[in-house]
Amino acid sequence: MSLAQEKKLRLYCETDLKKLQETHTDLLLSNDQGHYIRDVMRRRVGDPILLVDGLNGEYLSFIVDINRKEVCVRLTKKIKDLYLPADLWLIFSPIKKMPTDFIVEKATELGVREIKLVVTNYTNLEKVNIEKLRLKIIGAIQQCGGTFIPKISKPVSLSQLLKTWPVNRQLIFCDESMRDIPIQESLKFFGSSSAAILVGPEGGFSEEESNIIRSSKNVLSVSLGSRILRADTAALASITIWHSVCGDWTIS
Repeated sequence: MSLAQEKKLRLYCETDLKKLQETHTDLLLSNDQGHYIRDVMRRRVGDPILLVDGLNGEYLSFIVDINRKEVCVRLTKKIKDLYLPADLWLIFSPIKKMPTDFIVEKATELGVREIKLVVTNYTNLEKVNIEKLRLKIIGAIQQCGGTFIPKISKPVSLSQLLKTWPVNRQLIFCDESMRDIPIQESLKFFGSSSAAILVGPEGGFSEEESNIIRSSKNVLSVSLGSRILRADTAALASITIWHSVCGDWTIS
């Protein structure tokens, strides 16, 4: 099997792969992963599987046993170290299920350390399944080649978020009322290497909420241009711009 084919099949495993390699211990994959490898991908004994654990990096393994009940793999070597994306959080208000899933998935691919959900006056999604969103994160990591699993937190109120905000992290507020200075210009002058992007729900923030955010410590209000963007578009556009100015897309 070619190296190109090897790279297509990556799995996340909730186990310390470094310890498995050091102790020469084979790994029994989960039932869902076994079904995927055996019945969907039609892999056989001897075929390679790339594994990531979110702790140590990426490892090359090979299938050593496969049957109707289980799939077992053996690690051979580490091929990629753990890579932490730049120190960026994304904070957004949950919207409809599909756009929320989309934001979480694409933010993971673009590169964030944490994803935080905030409840605002106009938040219109009452229940959020954090475990399902975490599965979206894992799926994105398996596809994009990343080795770090971003943390995702249960929703908190906007007031609680601001009350407990860390003093050493810049809060980048995507403010619809801003029109004069584009986000990239603001970040060139005031950008921080430890930051978080705050995006509102459909309908934006209320005037009261916007005023509270602007008056909070270590807040940078930025403009995303003259057009009103959907919440999912605003989140991904702002992450992209931040990475290009302050993050790990810059050329040192």
